[in-house]
Amino acid sequence: MNPRNWLVLGTLPIVLGVTTPLWSPLPPWSSSASTATLQDPKAASKKEVNLDQLAGLSDLQDILDLINDRYVEVPDMELVIKGGIQSALERSHPFNSWLNASDLSEEDPGGASAGMTLIKRGIYASVLTVVPGGPADRAGLRPGEVIRRLNGLSLNKISAWKMQRLTRGPEGTEIEVQRYPKDTVEPVKTILKLETIKFPPLGFQTSSRGSLITLSDLRAGRDKEFNTLLARLSPNQPLILDLRNNSEGTMEVALNIANLLCSEGLFATLRSTNKPNVNLTLTPSSPRSSMKLIVLQDSSTSGVAELLASALKRHGKAKTWGSQTAGLGVALGRIPLSQGGALEIVMERWTGAGREEVDQTGVKADKPIKDFGPQDRLIDFILDTLNDTVQGSKAS
Repeated sequence: MNPRNWLVLGTLPIVLGVTTPLWSPLPPWSSSASTATLQDPKAASKKEVNLDQLAGLSDLQDILDLINDRYVEVPDMELVIKGGIQSALERSHPFNSWLNASDLSEEDPGGASAGMTLIKRGIYASVLTVVPGGPADRAGLRPGEVIRRLNGLSLNKISAWKMQRLTRGPEGTEIEVQRYPKDTVEPVKTILKLETIKFPPLGFQTSSRGSLITLSDLRAGRDKEFNTLLARLSPNQPLILDLRNNSEGTMEVALNIANLLCSEGLFATLRSTNKPNVNLTLTPSSPRSSMKLIVLQDSSTSGVAELLASALKRHGKAKTWGSQTAGLGVALGRIPLSQGGALEIVMERWTGAGREEVDQTGVKADKPIKDFGPQDRLIDFILDTLNDTVQGSKAS
């Protein structure tokens, strides 16, 4: 057997393993119609199933041989195989990547960043979050925008891992982004100059009617910063917690913030293959469980921020306003391969306090709102809407 065939057979179990949830529930190895079946209409409803679960490997091998022997051009079979595996990995989850040995030997690109988080979507990427005041933000990029190319490279040819590396580099490095701003059909080329991101302090607004805290991330130290702001608030006034545009942070920080606002209960469940589930429980410390809570969320709320939103909804009696969260509550792991490469794949999925599968469906909003208006009027908009809702309930 030639090396190409060994490569195919060696990588097929990986493809089969990561794509199984996406396959049709119909029997995958059904045999083709026989002559007897075509002649006998009664036999048409019968299906012969090959019980050998590896029988389909011969079909896959035939497909690769036909591509190699009869395709109109001479194909690069290594690229064909790698492209198929990468596509299967991404169909399972957009964070999954196949790294070859040369990928792993690359030096760290540098600590400067474009200040945005991208999600690979096959031939393009969508902007998940933008760091306030960072290069992407100043250039006008917004969550939900579509990006087709980075530095002239089409995104369908690179992995999610490689894509993220292209948005980092030495301070001052320029990268070209081909993007489609919302409501446009023509691409726009934008140059971003990478810089070391300085994350701003938590946003804080207060009035005689209530307060607003903007949590743009859940990085280390944000829980202490949040606790300091919380001490300044009256427990008799509503608190608006803005979790939009929040995609980075740690489980520990999210849990610590939940402990400040929730009663006892389950915070999250971590699910791994072939391992027992791990339940993280709340241990409230001076909780403000009597405080009226409103959580703002949308499709840019992802990861541990989704777990926080779920816990506040379940145990903090919060009402969630906005739209459904991203459904990206997962953790990656890296598995070395024998030929020097590696798989970087989802190895842990998360369930929220309300039993939401935050790795898939995310957290639903109690009150759908598409447009919250300008940021400087946000607190008034929310409190006015809340007051109208209360008055409407009393009237009915």
